[in-house]
Amino acid sequence: MGVLDKLIEDVIGTDISNGEEFSMRTASGTSFDFINPKIEQVNIEDVSHYLSNLCRFNGATNKFYSVAQHSVIVSKMVPEKFMYEGLMHDAAEAYLGDIITPFKRLLQRISFFSIITERVEKTVAIALGAHYPEDKIVKTADTILKSIEAKQFKVHLDYELPEYKNTTNEHIEALSQEDSKKLFLERFYELSELNEENN
Repeated sequence: MGVLDKLIEDVIGTDISNGEEFSMRTASGTSFDFINPKIEQVNIEDVSHYLSNLCRFNGATNKFYSVAQHSVIVSKMVPEKFMYEGLMHDAAEAYLGDIITPFKRLLQRISFFSIITERVEKTVAIALGAHYPEDKIVKTADTILKSIEAKQFKVHLDYELPEYKNTTNEHIEALSQEDSKKLFLERFYELSELNEENN
């Protein structure tokens, strides 16, 4: 057992050697182990399914607007070399959920949460061929889009977002779960093909 595994076991007081108590059965029927995630436990069908069902801002929007659609938009806001990373920047939320920023800040003060989150995020990124951690340009695009989304979907935040020029007239047509999943998968295959051509 590694040092990090021992720390988690000490914190939660449970034998984690087999990981069975800390696994989820995904929509595709795959078992995903939170303690020791493996790249073979990650697939794009699960990611697209969960992200298209997850509503941004933990559902505080005035209409359904999915993380999948948000991810597609981020991928279109960045230069070509970062498009795929932009699409996948929230992919780990398929397994971790979309934890709102204030609560995430609180949880990050708890060591085992940060350890598990990092393990999952790294594994998902590697499995999908994305960069980890995300590049600054993707993070900036994500923040700009969050500002647009919060205004359009009338989300009341307990923290301030930067004001960005030339975003007041931006309009997002929120898609259904089915349409946002289709859009996400189409963008995934488009960018995967583009990456193959460039390599």
